[in-house]
Amino acid sequence: MMRVKGDDLGELTEYIVNSANAWTLPTETDSPSENGMLEQWDQRVASLDTAILSMIGDEEDFLQGEVASMLDAVLQSSLWQRSLRRHDESLQRAMKAVIRKRCEFIWASSTSKQRRGYFLAGVGLKAGRALDEMASEVNQLIRDANESLLAEDAERTIAAITSFAEKIFRIHPFKPRHLPEDWQRLIRCWLSGEPVARFHQGSESETLRFIETALVYQLSWAMEAVRVRAEANDEMVADDSSKNGETERGLAVIAVETGTMNRSASILIRVGFSSRRAAIKVAEESQATFTTVQGIRSWLNSNAVVALSEQPDWPNAEINALWSKLEEDSSQRRSLSWIARTYESDVIWDTDHFLSENTPVHVFQRNGRARVLAPDGHPLGFLQATLNPNRRGLIRARIAAHQDRIQMDYLGPDDLFSEPAL
Repeated sequence: MMRVKGDDLGELTEYIVNSANAWTLPTETDSPSENGMLEQWDQRVASLDTAILSMIGDEEDFLQGEVASMLDAVLQSSLWQRSLRRHDESLQRAMKAVIRKRCEFIWASSTSKQRRGYFLAGVGLKAGRALDEMASEVNQLIRDANESLLAEDAERTIAAITSFAEKIFRIHPFKPRHLPEDWQRLIRCWLSGEPVARFHQGSESETLRFIETALVYQLSWAMEAVRVRAEANDEMVADDSSKNGETERGLAVIAVETGTMNRSASILIRVGFSSRRAAIKVAEESQATFTTVQGIRSWLNSNAVVALSEQPDWPNAEINALWSKLEEDSSQRRSLSWIARTYESDVIWDTDHFLSENTPVHVFQRNGRARVLAPDGHPLGFLQATLNPNRRGLIRARIAAHQDRIQMDYLGPDDLFSEPAL
């Protein structure tokens, strides 16, 4: 604002408070420098909007005249408020005026449902309005993409996601910095699971950058932004009559994030199978049909996959290490299920004064030994069992019926002891 209006903070404050055009950056020409300034302006105003909505955007619907006082109350003793006190009063007034007037402007320009949608989507007022204007179109495209993925209609899926991208890539913050000329074909390549490194010979890095930023990050974010904005405004983005309605809403996002329309391959990638091509190969050759993380275990134990795993050359030399790690991780997950268990262990007491049955005690591990502490932290003795220092669960201990033992209720995987309990 100061670059446009001058360095007089008093005049700038008056302009912000009294001008209806304070949030429109004036431009005289189409020069590159001014285009860059406009881009910076949009980015910083969007950041300000997001900050305001994050502070009070999900609260009850305040009247417009109450917003400024509500904002002041939220900012009291905040880091921003304390940092601002280090500057002179004129700058403090200008900064506070900017935030208050922007807050009032947002409330005057939107409804409670719209603000909640913008807040959940993580966008500012300008981007939120743009999403509002194209809501019916982009909501339908998200619905088409999810439904076609569920029906395994690859062509319809690609068409819906590409059309969605064509619309959403016009809006900051979803607009990519650089769009390759044939970016639509690149989306097809990505979603089809084809190798992208060979897509542009000699410009592989630019291609991968587009995949990582424009597709995996910005396009996925835009899909989620559209979904949560629609839900906040009571608009349907999925077939809620489907028995898996909640689950099926995110299919298009998962496909864009992982670079495949094969649902089983997408899940493998999400649980840590680091090679996209390897995950697709394994899922296709094993004819995998699982659609949840839990389904991986049943799939790994199926006769078809066990038979394939016994082949020394399957999946292939390049993928064997990833495959072995997947099997190992799945085996570990089975043993790490959290269950409530009760154990008893002998104690070597340091005192002749015994606590009564069911008295709570603490179990505290130090220097490789587990001590029993009274409720006030006073040391009472040592456990004879060796506890696992890397256990993941939670212990609640008390004196057992036998005075030389304690009882431990343990919630966690089967990892409490390093050695069998005594």
